[in-house]
Parts: sequence; structure tokens; C-alpha cells
Amino acid sequence: QCHVPQYYRIHNNFTLLARATSVSRISLVLLLVLLGHDLNLFLMILLCYISSGTLLLTILLYLWAVVKFISTFLHVFTALLLSPYLPVNVSSILKFGPTDS
Repeated sequence: QCHVPQYYRIHNNFTLLARATSVSRISLVLLLVLLGHDLNLFLMILLCYISSGTLLLTILLYLWAVVKFISTFLHVFTALLLSPYLPVNVSSILKFGPTDS
């Protein structure tokens, strides 16, 4: 009978671990963390890790991240466009901190 050495099994465990935390999923989570501090952001990350990264969920997460990025970019862009004309506080629009009233 063919006996598999121990380091092969260890190596297989490491490749499974590397496949589970792939570069694309880590970059996706970092992208989501950078894009917003929402409740549904953390729900999405939780879903991504609970269901062990199926292809459909990854595609949906990428689509959601792209939509989120475009909406955030448009938000900032319109805020920067309107700030010379209107008394608009850019930090309140960006929601980075407490607004001064």
C-alpha cells in the first residue's frame, strides 16, 4: 500500500488554508472596509466567510462593491462640485465624523 508522508498532509492543509483565504478575498474584504462603515458591509463580510466563498456570492460581492464605490465617488464628486456654491460641509457629506451644527 502507498503510504503518504506526513509533510504532504501538512502541505495539503496549508494549500487548503491558502485557498480559503485567497488574495482576491482578502483584497475584496479590504476594499469593502475602505469603501464604507455600514452595517450591511459587515453582514456581507460575515456572509462571505460563513458560506465558504462560493463563486456566485463572490461575484455578487464584487458587484456590490463596484456599485458602492461608484455611489461613494458620485457622492464625493457632487459634494466637491457644490461646495463653492452652497454652504455644504464636505465632512458631513462624507460621514467621516460628527457634524458641527
